[in-house]
Amino acid sequence: MFGDKIVKEMIVECQNYNGKYEDEIQENDCEQLLNNNDPYYIEYFQFFGMIDAASFLPLTCTFIQIILLVICFSYYICHHLKNKGISNYIYRETYPKYKKRLILNTWPPVLIVPILMTVKIIICYIYTGNWDTYSGNPINGEVSMYLFTYVALAFLKILTFSNVTLIVSRKQHNFILSAVLSFLAIIAIELSLECVVNPLIHSITNSDIGLIFNIIAYGDFADPFGLIPPLIFAVCTAILSFIVVELMYKDGEKLVIDCEAN
Repeated sequence: MFGDKIVKEMIVECQNYNGKYEDEIQENDCEQLLNNNDPYYIEYFQFFGMIDAASFLPLTCTFIQIILLVICFSYYICHHLKNKGISNYIYRETYPKYKKRLILNTWPPVLIVPILMTVKIIICYIYTGNWDTYSGNPINGEVSMYLFTYVALAFLKILTFSNVTLIVSRKQHNFILSAVLSFLAIIAIELSLECVVNPLIHSITNSDIGLIFNIIAYGDFADPFGLIPPLIFAVCTAILSFIVVELMYKDGEKLVIDCEAN
């Protein structure tokens, strides 16, 4: 099994450290793995963390995932607006109904990563046969809440990516340019949060709670402050992006004019 291969590789890797570990978490993991009477027993969350870094898993890089998702979002909306799809529908239904359908039809790719994450959760349990935790993660052993947050954050943050793409595509109907600009917009938002908001909050509160202000790391979130703060931030970000989308697509007449100009 691929799981056996990973465990064997982990044992060899831990042995190669010769007791010189990079941090306490790595030391705890390796000591537990090497000292276990059953070398192929592995705790659920130890395997859960290892599988993200497994080289055989495709597209584990978050940036690659974001690029592919943005391409999916941009393709539909740009294809629809570039080909004046609005002209074919606006006379058959009201603009609010058209706008709702247009936005909803852009969202299906949002489910891809959460579904894959759910599959990962199931596979890890099938292989390990336990919900055992390690190194204090998940917080206070709240397994179900941790896993819910893990999937929910991915859904909410990718939904925000979709809304950012909708915002960019409102004016830029060229598929390639829209995808590039949408990706750059997401990176710009992330840099603003990391380089401006986080240091500002730290200077005011003298704490690292600003770490939760992150829209990219949906699979590895800052949980020292609990599970609720990252969820609240993700919900607020999604709602804010909804508001901007609503404002950008509020005027149907302007949208028709922009599409006719293609």
